[in-house]
Amino acid sequence: MSAIPPPPPNLHVLTLREEQVDPGTLLRLASPAKSSHYQYRRSAWYRFDSPDKSFGVLYAAFDLRTAFAEAVLRDAPRRRTVLDIPLPWNEIADRRVITLTQGAAKRPLRLAALYGPGLAAAGIDNRISTVDDYQQTRLWAKALHGHPQQVDGLIYMSRFLGDRQSVVLFNRARSVAKVAAVMPLTAHPDFAAVLEDFSITIEQPVGGRRLVKR
Repeated sequence: MSAIPPPPPNLHVLTLREEQVDPGTLLRLASPAKSSHYQYRRSAWYRFDSPDKSFGVLYAAFDLRTAFAEAVLRDAPRRRTVLDIPLPWNEIADRRVITLTQGAAKRPLRLAALYGPGLAAAGIDNRISTVDDYQQTRLWAKALHGHPQQVDGLIYMSRFLGDRQSVVLFNRARSVAKVAAVMPLTAHPDFAAVLEDFSITIEQPVGGRRLVKR
């Protein structure tokens, strides 16, 4: 059975496994607009968004490869019909890498671990990270947000890179993490390696022709 079960009625009495994370180890991909760099969205659109928009969330990763897979590629590997994955230039050029750092609270992030033994502790399995049942995953997000431990967010396995971890922060983490630096995705030192890892070609229109960058 692939459907994700709802949060158990006794979730509030279970002890979540927590992991402390230095905000300075996190980064995210965003649009050039400054408002998107550190915005806790209330869109009820992605996996761990609030289902009723009662709290905001911000997604991040520990490395550029994971952030790129989660934010840019997503369904591209499943759509591919050729050896390389083509991406339009504006899909790349418009992105900014946002690195985070410690905020005014001067403490690590406290994240509920939804991987390894943390899954059993919360009464769920890894489907919460891999199955596209967003109606249920959002209910889990709300239940975990309301848990008495008042964690700052969740750490879970990336759906698109099963050996890497992703993070979602609840808006109560606003004082714990803040923006450290902003740079164009193309200027990041790991950008070329990411293109190579995912076999990506970047197509840019130049005088009616296509310029391929790799």
